[in-house]
Amino acid sequence: MIESGASLTLEHCHLYDCTESWQGLVVSTGGKLIINCSRTTLIEGARIAIDVTDPDASTVLNVDNVIFNRMRHVGISISNYQNTTNPDPYNYDNFTITSSVFTNRDINNFSTSFWPSVSTFQTLVGTGTLSEQYSCGYYTPVFPYQITGIRLKDVGAFNGNTYYETLLNGHSENGKINLFDNLFLGIDANNSNLTVQNSAFQNIIGNNDTQLGIGIRASNTSTTTMNRLQVNGDNNSFYGCKTAIGVRNYDVVKINDVNIRSTQLNALEGNLGIGIQTPHSSEIDIGNNTITNIRWGILFCATNSNTVPQNIRGPFSIHNNTLQADLAGWGFSNFETELGISENVTLGIAAYALNYSTTLHSDYSEINVSNNTMSNVRDGIYMGGWNFKIDHSGLTPTYTGHRPVLTSNLISLVNTDPIGNLQYGIGTVENENGIIKENSVVGIDKLNQSMGLWCIRNKNDVVNEQLYPDEGQIVMCNYIKETGGGICFDDQFQKNSKFYSNTMEGNRFGLVLNNNAMIGTQGWNDPTHSKSFACNNSWPISSYNTGQLKTFTMNTTNPLNSILFVDATIPDQDPESQGIGYNSNDLGNSFPQFNFFNPNNGLTHILYFNTNLASPEGCSLPIGDYLKAESKISRLERLVEDSMPYGEFEKEQHIN
Repeated sequence: MIESGASLTLEHCHLYDCTESWQGLVVSTGGKLIINCSRTTLIEGARIAIDVTDPDASTVLNVDNVIFNRMRHVGISISNYQNTTNPDPYNYDNFTITSSVFTNRDINNFSTSFWPSVSTFQTLVGTGTLSEQYSCGYYTPVFPYQITGIRLKDVGAFNGNTYYETLLNGHSENGKINLFDNLFLGIDANNSNLTVQNSAFQNIIGNNDTQLGIGIRASNTSTTTMNRLQVNGDNNSFYGCKTAIGVRNYDVVKINDVNIRSTQLNALEGNLGIGIQTPHSSEIDIGNNTITNIRWGILFCATNSNTVPQNIRGPFSIHNNTLQADLAGWGFSNFETELGISENVTLGIAAYALNYSTTLHSDYSEINVSNNTMSNVRDGIYMGGWNFKIDHSGLTPTYTGHRPVLTSNLISLVNTDPIGNLQYGIGTVENENGIIKENSVVGIDKLNQSMGLWCIRNKNDVVNEQLYPDEGQIVMCNYIKETGGGICFDDQFQKNSKFYSNTMEGNRFGLVLNNNAMIGTQGWNDPTHSKSFACNNSWPISSYNTGQLKTFTMNTTNPLNSILFVDATIPDQDPESQGIGYNSNDLGNSFPQFNFFNPNNGLTHILYFNTNLASPEGCSLPIGDYLKAESKISRLERLVEDSMPYGEFEKEQHIN
């Protein structure tokens, strides 16, 4: 035990017990432990290798270039420290852990004074493949005696707008990282604030009898404490973990520039990339991460608990992430990303609120899922339960929140589920006045189109007519291609939705209304006052063959509740043009299920708005230019195998 005022320095030591586990090094309040040398120190077999309990500002732990192997419980434990007067006001710089390894390996075959070095463990192999990870000297892994690498309990404080935290930055002068290998938990933080940088987590899978197997686990069991987790710095990697990052009940979570991948050769690995469940949150930022061959990519759940106060205010942003089934880049492969079915990759992104009517704070910001790229996914994005917050204290209800937004996401879907389960590129359920805009969703091909596979499917999405009688849900400027169902409105609570400027190319059914769905009038016809405009949706003629329908109604839906105004001078915008891809009712008979009115003022271009109408804003680019934009061309080129000359490919994609 290192008592208050005492200091212990270790250099190039091998600490172990010959017969059984030992207690380890205990640092008392005010004690100092320094293990820092250019030659590696090896600690083995302790119950807790280093235990720092009830530290104060004078307590010092400086660990660098150390291998913690086969601990019986924990490598390093720090508990009960809430200092807000530290010399560095944000990071507890009296605790530093750098260039170290936490592992369970059989490394007993070495001479008395020449045990393996940290650099021996930290050689990256399999670079650029799904099996990329650190070699750990190729020593044989053993059953994880050491359950946890680093444990933090009640470490950190929140004072006003400032989070005081521990910085676990694996990088030091010798350019190494912190490596967590073959454990049940890499870092376990309870009621603690921390930032993780320059760290790698691998082979953390737990076993069939436990929920463990998490690279970074952060959980808050307090009903009042606000905690923050940040994983950033462009040098955090997760290889072959069951769950890379799992967070519960944290107030602020920022996860950026993280690399997560798995081979899934072990049935326990590659289950979840990033999972967040919290009933009180002021900010969620998940961006610029690359997640490869993981069943569930990103899961964010705003829960309603009876025991934890509700404070869901945001902002919430899931943006610029890449989720893919393999490392081959954009395109189709034999891998699958799936939702809850035991294949390679499950679901790209899911964001939902449970019992949302009492969950969201009165001034909560929007949930925004934008600019994500998903390649070879079984299901792309699911969003559910996000709604306006309504203040009923006045004479009339008042809107005080923001609307859920899904925009500029690029998604390619894999082969249809063999047993016909529902699939979707974007699926929304019970959102209120949401915006689905400028997304690209591409299916398989014209020959493999199941009605279980949808590009965009809206079910039970609510339009609050009290708040926005002229503008409800917006589905606008989306490009979808070659799925069974194109864009589907399901159920009747979607009146006054805005369905504008979408391109539905080569779908079995382009626009589908199901279960008495009604979306209201799309476009406007008032030639007397020169205010007519078409809804500007497009069904490219050349992409539809016999047996494919541009519009389709199901389960007693009345098309008169969803009138479309189209411009007859533009054939691709007329669902009945050339007699191909005509409209149909439930029975598949030729029948004009929608009333189509053609403005008689000879429109030759699209008007996205009208001064006397609460119409949605326009696309970032007119739809033609939107598909021609260089960024879109480069992305669309990767949607199919490059089996045709570039000029022919452009024709096929209708982007000339």
